[in-house]
Amino acid sequence: MNKTLRSKLFPYLLIGPGLLLLIVFIVWPILENLINAFFQWDGSRFTEKIFVGFSNYTSLISNKYFLIATKNTFIVALIVVTGTTLVGFITAVLLDKKVKGWQVYRFAFFITVALSSVVVSLLWFVIYDPTRGPLNNFLELLNLGFLKRAWIGDPKIAIISISVIAVWQYSGLSMVWFLAGIKTIPTDIYDAARIDGANHLRYVLNIMIPSSIPESSASFTTSGVSQFSTRFIAASPVVVTNALACETSCPRAPGAK
Repeated sequence: MNKTLRSKLFPYLLIGPGLLLLIVFIVWPILENLINAFFQWDGSRFTEKIFVGFSNYTSLISNKYFLIATKNTFIVALIVVTGTTLVGFITAVLLDKKVKGWQVYRFAFFITVALSSVVVSLLWFVIYDPTRGPLNNFLELLNLGFLKRAWIGDPKIAIISISVIAVWQYSGLSMVWFLAGIKTIPTDIYDAARIDGANHLRYVLNIMIPSSIPESSASFTTSGVSQFSTRFIAASPVVVTNALACETSCPRAPGAK
């Protein structure tokens, strides 16, 4: 094998292992779930698959619970995308001032991104606990007991409560985007603005925000894709359609409606 051929194959050898894992654990399961959605099947290897065509999708679209879930998904995605972008930008502006210990703050804000969903869920399950959770206990300590809620169990605020968790977890990623963009602003521009008498607020509004438009687009895109992939796409058709079938055929506990 000559040197030219080796140099051409080398990049493919580098991406090969990652591409193989992507196909095996991401692409193939998605395709398999899409195919299984055309069958009536409970997921057991001992049960025969019955081809039903698009009837599962038809039932899905006409099911009111699916429509409600889809609406809620869009609401959560909108809140989370907007919230992570705003919190990320504000945090980046504050850290850009190089306050004392800013490296520690930057690490603390970003470490939430590295936490697994299981850890985040358990953490906020404890925080939101309606009886022993620190959030309700803190409100009680401030004599604000009337604000105590079942934060996840109350339908009126459940969407907001879930959105807060996602904003808390992913704002650090937006912060990194904005910090990288702010660092690219030439210091000459800041010096010129200061000479013209602009305070820090005017500098943020007239220079930082316009200069951070590419980072805002990246933040919106990554946050939006992340929210839809975890809350909508990840709910595969085979799971949802089996849930619809279970709605009428699964055995129920005595007294359940």
